[in-house]
Amino acid sequence: DTSTSATITILKTPVTVITADGLTEFCLGDSVNLTASGGPDYSWNTGDTISTIKVKSKGKYIVIVTEPTTGCTDSDSMLIDVFKLPVVDAGDDQTIFTGESAQLLATGAAEYEWTPKTGLDDGFISNPLATPLDTTEYIVVAVDSNGCIGSDTVVIFVVEPPDTTNATTFTNLFTPNGDGHNDTWKITAKAKCAQCKLAVCNRYGQEVYTDEDYQDDWEGTFNGKKLPDGTYYYVVSTETGKIYKGALTILRGE
Repeated sequence: DTSTSATITILKTPVTVITADGLTEFCLGDSVNLTASGGPDYSWNTGDTISTIKVKSKGKYIVIVTEPTTGCTDSDSMLIDVFKLPVVDAGDDQTIFTGESAQLLATGAAEYEWTPKTGLDDGFISNPLATPLDTTEYIVVAVDSNGCIGSDTVVIFVVEPPDTTNATTFTNLFTPNGDGHNDTWKITAKAKCAQCKLAVCNRYGQEVYTDEDYQDDWEGTFNGKKLPDGTYYYVVSTETGKIYKGALTILRGE
């Protein structure tokens, strides 16, 4: 009777599992750590060869684990989704007279919070009514349906209303386009001040024009170049010490 024997060796295959230390769906700018088990040798499709990697981008992450003594392998994968941040728009800057209100409107998200809340009728809606006492920059922070956050700012400029009780008045809009009509900013009055000192600033407080004895001849230029259309702010000082402040608009329509 003849018999034979054989030895069968069963090689142990590693068992690989990827775990995340946070959400696998998150907002742009966030990240999550992915950790693979079952090592000791790891090979990720990102090129990494360690057990834990930090990921910030959307995609499918795959790891292959190898048992070096046997050469057996196992793999696992995990999908990561990354949401874009909301594009929040707080609207254009506005100019109001003291005591007036400006309607704010933010778009691009689902929930809103405005700061500072001074002068607002409601700081937690998309369209609060703003009645600031002074020029104020409002910041709106908004959250979309994915929980991602975006922000924007808007400035409400507050200026003193023109002095309608005084004989000296000022053009609030002029059109320096060279057509011969309303091409310069003028001080109009029944009785003009004998000598008026004029200073004009842009919305950032930069002085763009000054004249110690203004003669109604400014054409809306700065250093010989045309200023862009928009709102500017003037200060006029008279020989009697009276000071007038207000807003003027350049509108060439070019």
